Amino acid sequence: MKYLALVMALASFDTFSSMPTNGTKVTISGIIVLSEVHLEGKLIKFKTIKLEKEQCFKADGVIFDKEQCLGALQLVVPKTISLNLGQSYSLIGDAFHWHTAHHHTKVLFNVSSAKKL
Repeated sequence: MKYLALVMALASFDTFSSMPTNGTKVTISGIIVLSEVHLEGKLIKFKTIKLEKEQCFKADGVIFDKEQCLGALQLVVPKTISLNLGQSYSLIGDAFHWHTAHHHTKVLFNVSSAKKL
């Protein structure tokens, strides 16, 4: 019986250890950095958050069948929110898997609010 309880506890921890990618609001923290990629002969620059620690994001069953564990996420930031490069922030928003050529990390983060740390 003790082993059954341990297995159930570990299964529950694993289930809740990954961040959702279904529109649920979550909080992430890290430093805002400028990332760049070369795409079709152009240098593309975009803001990312370098997470305090690597975070895993649940599979969506459409684009990715396995969870994605990442140390940085491309940010989608509305014009009403200003994020300073090199500063630490706590961000509230929702994560989603990339699906266009403008998405440069496997998971992006749609920022709803930001608090400078």
